[in-house]
Amino acid sequence: MMIEDFGSRIASVWQGLRSTTRNLIVGALQSSAPTPPPARRASSTPYDARADWELSRLLTALDERVSEKDSSLTPEQVRELRRMADTTATVLQYQTRSAEVFAQLVARAHARNDFSRIDTLADALTERFAPSETAELTRVADPVVRALALEAMVQLPTGSLVTLLVIRSMPKWRVMQSNDKSLSTNRKKLARS
Repeated sequence: MMIEDFGSRIASVWQGLRSTTRNLIVGALQSSAPTPPPARRASSTPYDARADWELSRLLTALDERVSEKDSSLTPEQVRELRRMADTTATVLQYQTRSAEVFAQLVARAHARNDFSRIDTLADALTERFAPSETAELTRVADPVVRALALEAMVQLPTGSLVTLLVIRSMPKWRVMQSNDKSLSTNRKKLARS
């Protein structure tokens, strides 16, 4: 089956993938194992943020095409699209370190009532994500994502939390310091006049 058979949007997203990203999906689709081993994926390849972005776009396009009601796809094409979407989600699950992609995967799993995948994603959040990414997830509107992030934050070492608080308060401190300087300058001008 050709990628163009799935529609112009999917073909466009597919053409926009770098060859390394495309090979990642093709290899995962051709492998007999349903999921890549997490230890091998995490240790052997460096994190590729662009691949996350590309795969996230592909997953969105695939899921939207599968859910179209007035689709001209045959049942076999729908099955193949679902398989490709699930494979893309699995690849992302084992490689992502992005808060946005994590939120997308959790929302997708929650919509499918795939609680074992949500559990696996929650484990990845505590093992693989930077504390700053976890903190970013605490502000997401989706209550499931936010709850998982808050649970992960509770498990962080106190030193990491203190560092996050200090870093997050620094821009405010600089603004306050800047405002104090301009206030004192204004006071001096008023005193002279």
